[in-house]
Parts: sequence; structure tokens; C-alpha cells
Amino acid sequence: MPKKKTFYPGLFLFIFLSTIIFFIPAKGEVEIVDGLVAVVNDDIITLTDLRIVQAFDLLGREMDKGVVYDHNDILESMIKQKLAVRMTGETDTIGADELGIALQRELDKLNKELLKSELERFDIKIDDLKEYLSEKILYQSVISRRFSREIFVNLKELEVYYEERYLPAQKEKNQKPQPMMKILSEIESIVKEEKAEKQIEEWLKYLIDKADIQVFTDKYPEYFNRLDYSRA
Repeated sequence: MPKKKTFYPGLFLFIFLSTIIFFIPAKGEVEIVDGLVAVVNDDIITLTDLRIVQAFDLLGREMDKGVVYDHNDILESMIKQKLAVRMTGETDTIGADELGIALQRELDKLNKELLKSELERFDIKIDDLKEYLSEKILYQSVISRRFSREIFVNLKELEVYYEERYLPAQKEKNQKPQPMMKILSEIESIVKEEKAEKQIEEWLKYLIDKADIQVFTDKYPEYFNRLDYSRA
């Protein structure tokens, strides 16, 4: 995650007052139910944004099934997603018709009952949700355009994976390992995918280094339990 950078107090006050929502419980205490957690160049990310993205699975990157992602993970991915879309001009590369078709395809994937209940829970409309979906689609588009070329691996890389990762994994599971040549295509696929992911992460880190990013997660310790944002 990016480190905090200098932020103008006047602008912060304006954004803070514009995005923080308060409610007063029965005992009269004032609690924050929504608030500013990051500014990515000129884009604002609030706690509600994180909740919506998490609830509807609106991140462009693949999320591992069965893994619970905390607010730190979601925020980090949202920042990278926004940078990839905004700093590459991706919004100009997809026509309205193409984007409309992609949006409908994404909506069709959602469970209708869950969609209805979640829209009511967040008090938003379909058009509001489409804004989040559009960013997900644009992110996937820019990643596909920039990293769609064939990735080559050599025999040495395949041997290293087989010796250092496959064989120990089979031993740990008490399973008999297959000969390398028998699973060569499977190993090649895994190594290629990992190399592609590494290239993408390096490119996203490059965008982070160029961007103006402010994070305010230390104001919400009940949501963000890791405060070291130099790990991106």
C-alpha cells in the first residue's frame, strides 16, 4: 500500500465534511458510520465504497474463493484498480455500446434476490452499482490489453518449479510425485500465470509511485488493523 503523502488541510476538511456521516445512538454517543479512507489523485474512497465493493465482489482482480478479505486488502486493490484505469486513459478505449453489454453481462451474473437485498441495504440504485461495475470492467480491459502477449518460460524455470515446489508439496501430502515430463504442460501453465501476475504487480507499483495518494486508515482502527502502508 502507498505511504501517506502531503495533503492540504483545507481540501481535507472540505472532503471530510462532505463524506462523513454521523448517527446518534440511544445513549447519545456520536459514532462514525462512514468516512474518508483514501484519496487517489482526485478520486475519493470511503468506507461505504469498500463495503459495496466487498459485498458485490466488484474488484477486477480474481478473488480466491473461500478467502475472507479484510478492509486492508480491499482498499489496496481498489487503489490499484483506480490507478490502472485513470492513469492509462482506459475510459476512452471502450465504447458506450461495448461497455453497456459488459455491464449487463456482469449484472446477469449476480443473484437477483441478493442483488435486491444488498441494494436496499446500501440504499443505492442499479445506476450507482454500475459505476463500480464500470471500473471493474475497465480495469480488466486495461490489464488484458497490456498483458495479453504470450509469456515464454524456459526449461530451467520449469525444472526449478518441479524440484523446489512440486516435489516438496507432494511429499508433504504423502503422495507419489508424477514424472516431470508427464505434468510439463501443467507446470508451464502455472509458471506462466505467476510470471504474468508478477509483471502486473510491478506495473501497478510503478503507477503507485507516480500517483498522489493519501490514506487515512489510522482514523478507523476498528476496520484497518494494519497501519504499515509501505508494503505495496
